[in-house]
Amino acid sequence: MSQEKHECQEIFHILEKLSDNLNIELDCQSVRRLRQPKLYLRIVRRLFPELKRNFGDVSDEELIQELVDFVGKNSDRNLRNIRGELIVDGDINTTLKFFRVLDKVASGLSRKGDDEKPRFKKEEPKRSNKSISPSKTKYYSRTVLDFPQEEAELSIMKTIRHQKEISRQKGSPIKVKLPDRTAISVLKQDGRTLEGTTLTMTLPYLVEDGPRDRNCHIASPAVNIKRDKNNNFVHDANTDEFHYCHAFGICSSTLNMVDRDLLYLVDVHKVRSPRFEDALELWKKRKSLPIFLHHHKQVRSASYTNTNDGELHFYHFKDNMTFKKVYTWLSFDIIAHETGHAALDKLRPDLSQDHIETLALEESWGDLIALFMILDQQDLRSDLIKATKGDLQVKCFLTEFAEEYGLASGKKSSLRTYHHKKTYYDVLEEEHSLSEVFTGAFYSLMVAALESLRVKKTYLAEDELLIKVGRDFRCLLLRAFIEVPTSSPSFAQVARKMVKIVEEVPDLQYIEERLIFNAFKEREIDIYSKCDTNKKKRA
Repeated sequence: MSQEKHECQEIFHILEKLSDNLNIELDCQSVRRLRQPKLYLRIVRRLFPELKRNFGDVSDEELIQELVDFVGKNSDRNLRNIRGELIVDGDINTTLKFFRVLDKVASGLSRKGDDEKPRFKKEEPKRSNKSISPSKTKYYSRTVLDFPQEEAELSIMKTIRHQKEISRQKGSPIKVKLPDRTAISVLKQDGRTLEGTTLTMTLPYLVEDGPRDRNCHIASPAVNIKRDKNNNFVHDANTDEFHYCHAFGICSSTLNMVDRDLLYLVDVHKVRSPRFEDALELWKKRKSLPIFLHHHKQVRSASYTNTNDGELHFYHFKDNMTFKKVYTWLSFDIIAHETGHAALDKLRPDLSQDHIETLALEESWGDLIALFMILDQQDLRSDLIKATKGDLQVKCFLTEFAEEYGLASGKKSSLRTYHHKKTYYDVLEEEHSLSEVFTGAFYSLMVAALESLRVKKTYLAEDELLIKVGRDFRCLLLRAFIEVPTSSPSFAQVARKMVKIVEEVPDLQYIEERLIFNAFKEREIDIYSKCDTNKKKRA
């Protein structure tokens, strides 16, 4: 066997074993015979020291094999005519480095008087119909430039400049100045739950001293908390500044969540109904919501009042057992709940205050907004996954509403719970008690839909599933409350509206009609019944 054939076989043997160590992809439709194997092997030896400096993390053997692979795959063409077909996936700089070195070495070998001329004659190889299939690689091939034969002698560096121009036009990074952001430290839940730990909540806009922003502001007299040098409000949990910033941060973040969901319904779900348009206009005209923290009033309550375009009032009281002060403004759930009332009042100011189920729906809305706020925070989602391993039927801080408040009020655990089996006829005819029925049905529906989505979207991680389900159910609840065609809606009317929405929106069709029907049927609510169960509130 001649030396030339032996070298050809050596290169082909290496080609069969190589992988894409340098992530090089080639348009290699035919690899037949090598014209100048010695020349290419010398190029490999010349290129190796230079490329070793550029790719120091690749072993010597892998680098040599990859270079031989590159040369071998393109051996049936002029070395200078392959420049438009080499792309390093995702990194043009790697390609440019390779071309620079290849151009330098190839030009040096082609000069007259080169000491390393091939010793065998340059003969045209015999063409064969048989072709060797290219080596398997996970990268797909694409051709950037298709050079005609008469332009085969253009310099490689000219091609590089052209590739730079293409890269700049098609995909070069554009420097965008991010908007100012503000970080605020808040409790993850309350003083007892999750050991009273804190998290840093980031608001995607600049908060002024006070604190004050476009959503809300601290209105308590003689309170004006200053930002630090980084425009943040990060304080120790035992300070008065933390109390005010905690209430402000959760309130502003809750209103921002509703604002994002409205934009999502417009941009993604393409909602254009008249009722939705009217609600959107009212939302845009809202003013900054004032927040009052009453340090000198002992009241077992927190409330939203619609006087003066709406106000939030938070109080404190003493624990029945420990006689310690319990601050309602330090409860994540209570602040989100009352802020939810404020948001609903801006979106649907026409809702009746005389019908018991309508009032219960408003209380359920507030509880569910507090639930969605937990799912909207990355730190809390991580804690939830650790506590439940993705099973939302496990009792945890997500399924309980206002734990510290409930225990201090003499209850066994929390003020209310999301995961329970109470039916319509198991509760009192009072809005807070009756609200647990709708809340429980909605939570059961969300858990069932999550399991359905987990089966259909197996590629989604647990955190991604919680993000999607949280956003989809927020938008479903928001749109159902806005578009329900009456000022005194019942549980069944809101549920029927949810069915129509999931049928219209393809992205929500994993929330099947049977899941909605069964979730409410378990609570003894027939969503298709013509019987009006929405009684007027007793005087």
